[in-house]
Amino acid sequence: MATHVIPTPTAPPAAPSGTGPATTAPTTPAPVPAPAPVSGLGGAWLRLSAAFTDAVTDLTDREDLTVQCAPGLGRGAPGCFVPSLATIELDGTHLRQDPATCDPSWPADRDRYPALWGVLTHEAAHATHTRWAVPDGAS
Repeated sequence: MATHVIPTPTAPPAAPSGTGPATTAPTTPAPVPAPAPVSGLGGAWLRLSAAFTDAVTDLTDREDLTVQCAPGLGRGAPGCFVPSLATIELDGTHLRQDPATCDPSWPADRDRYPALWGVLTHEAAHATHTRWAVPDGAS
């Protein structure tokens, strides 16, 4: 059975020639993607998130940070630091390992998932050095 994909239009269609000027629909800002649901943060992903939370304390000297790691987290990026929540989100799709087999408390194990460990250390640097507060009313 063949799969058919209907392309999404990128612009409103132009008016047929000879019917006057084309009108365009009013534009609205693109919606901001909602954060990924944390409901998938269970089992092995929850244990790995706790291990990353322990590890980030050594990277930042901060005791208030929480790390959440599961496929789809990161708000559209491989990882992100959310200052107002004192949270680092990691997209678990970059782990490329079974989360149940990962133990970041063992430094040699981190070599099995260098991309995600790199994202964590990058976001930990933001958590260490970011002192900017989101202004009231900012989206």
